[in-house]
Amino acid sequence: MDNQGLGTLNATDELAEQLERIGTQILNASRAELYFGMRFFDVALSSFDYQMNTEVAPFGTDGRSIFYHPQLLGGMYRRNRIQVNRGYLHMVYHCIFRHIVKPVNNISKVVSKISRPAKGRLLYYSILGGNFG
Repeated sequence: MDNQGLGTLNATDELAEQLERIGTQILNASRAELYFGMRFFDVALSSFDYQMNTEVAPFGTDGRSIFYHPQLLGGMYRRNRIQVNRGYLHMVYHCIFRHIVKPVNNISKVVSKISRPAKGRLLYYSILGGNFG
């Protein structure tokens, strides 16, 4: 392999590291903003690690990690960082209610299983309580 090939490889690695660092900073900022409004979610918000993955759009979770597409996440953050906060919180809710893998075809079945006080709190914190950023 010639020197030019090594230079391209190093530049690609550096770009990937930079994109990963920026994505992690965006998700950390989102987590911090959510924490200020919802301190009781401290453990849930802090339990993820972040992994760059260009297969997702713009982010997703398996319950342990948040996978993010760096360009799509960055674009979303530039347009409206509150959308990133809502997406992060949405993933936390999925983990809390344990529907990570199995999609729900009929949402009314899921909602009917949630107690009335819990529905009220979710509605308050998600919609009425507001702006998570």
